[in-house]
Amino acid sequence: MNTAQLLKQAIGLHQSGQLAEAAEIYNQVLQAEPDNVDALNLLGAILMVAGQLDAAIELTGKAVALDPQYFAPYVNLGNALQAANRLEEAADALAKALAINPGSAAAAAN
Repeated sequence: MNTAQLLKQAIGLHQSGQLAEAAEIYNQVLQAEPDNVDALNLLGAILMVAGQLDAAIELTGKAVALDPQYFAPYVNLGNALQAANRLEEAADALAKALAINPGSAAAAAN
């Protein structure tokens, strides 16, 4: 199975709430493609939910650095920073998400 197929499988698991299984596949994708922005971002989101905030910030921050025009990693980075009580940095990340996608309810709500 190629990384695109693995990523699609992981996203399906993620959306159905099977976070541990999704995380395992995101890690497989990242072993093959360490700079896969979607896998970095989505694994970061799972780690944030699991309370692993430093790892979540690292992964979503890397996703932002690799693709600064993709708004979703900014939202997840902002959420992880907010959970870590790094509020100024969180506000900055969420403002960048809104600048890229002004209609983002997820960024606006946070």
